[in-house]
Amino acid sequence: MEKEKKKKEKKVLDKASRAFRFRKFVNSTVAKSSLGRKAILHFLGDAGSHVIDSLTSAVAVTHSKKVSKDLKEIIIQMALKGKLLHDTRNLTQKDVLPLMDPVNYLVVQLYHFIGVNSSECTTDAAGLAQNAARLRADIVELLSPHMTPKNIGKLSFFFETIATETFLTDLVTKPEVQNSREALYERLGDILAPLLATTEDENQCVYASCRKKVIGAAVKSESGCRKLSYCPNHHRKIFLRLKQTPTVRHFMVEDPTYTPFEEFMESRLPANFLPLYKGTTNFQRCSKNVRVGFAKAILNKYFNENCTNPAPDVPKELVQELEKAVEEKAVVPTSCDAMNKICSEAIEQVFHQQFVSSSEFADYLKLLELPSFLESSFVAVDIRKTQQASLMNLEIDLQDLKLSGEESKSDIDDDG
Repeated sequence: MEKEKKKKEKKVLDKASRAFRFRKFVNSTVAKSSLGRKAILHFLGDAGSHVIDSLTSAVAVTHSKKVSKDLKEIIIQMALKGKLLHDTRNLTQKDVLPLMDPVNYLVVQLYHFIGVNSSECTTDAAGLAQNAARLRADIVELLSPHMTPKNIGKLSFFFETIATETFLTDLVTKPEVQNSREALYERLGDILAPLLATTEDENQCVYASCRKKVIGAAVKSESGCRKLSYCPNHHRKIFLRLKQTPTVRHFMVEDPTYTPFEEFMESRLPANFLPLYKGTTNFQRCSKNVRVGFAKAILNKYFNENCTNPAPDVPKELVQELEKAVEEKAVVPTSCDAMNKICSEAIEQVFHQQFVSSSEFADYLKLLELPSFLESSFVAVDIRKTQQASLMNLEIDLQDLKLSGEESKSDIDDDG
């Protein structure tokens, strides 16, 4: 009876697997045909199609017509594969959600970078390329369980072509790509209209219920102040809290793009403990249907023979436990939790014993300090609040003294 049940289950799985492979084949074939490409571009919409055309026409000038053609095909193929993973629920909204803000932020940065009004731009070509590299690593980590190395290579080709400092610099400086740049700016504006309405008209502090503008609205980029996504008031509170009680969480959540912190920690931690900590943390948060693939990606990246980021200081029994779980396709988070804990303890130790007392941390605190014109306004407010509190205390003391005098008079009257 059990054997028959297993056979039925196997048949169902095989059917699903065959159907998935067939859909991949159809999509791949469609993506390569002229009619198929037109259908996909129609699905992406008029603005999306024009963005692709503008980008690829610029690449034809900065690179070559062949690279431009390859890039366009890869963009269309990746769009199809993403839709397929979504339709088959291999990737859910929950899986993709952590990437939404970084993607939106990067595209808005690009929009301001290539725009006429450069005062809106908060980064240069190097900073934009650096942010794109971080996003690429996150996307590859998310998609690697679902894509072949060949397709991951295509995704890398996309970023290596248009998300480099050289290309971005050429995009805003070369007269030959001016038309492409202007068309790209216009079409990105159409796509980003709802988001730009929020960032331009409201551009609010991310602190819950705060309606004030972020610090970037008050402080120019050349001021030297490192601007977090908060209004000056909440930025200052976070700075004072970090100064009084330093935490690793600040660099993981509030300011995850501060590279000197990563460089300091990685030079003193066991090999690749910091990225492994981030990877196992993401594993803990991912949905169950991608957990096996995620665990496999961790093994490939940190522990397999040809891994790119070896972490030899993790106990072998934990690696073996994870390998067994992946093989049996029954991943339980025990081994990843244990790895996460080991990395976390090592990170906390280096952070509190070395980083907090380092010149790097002192330099970071200086970067977070508000410019004097903003700080002086808060100091004035603090003084006024202190004065008001002192006056209130004085009034209370006088009132108590008056009541005490009245009680004393009452006692004398009673005695009389």
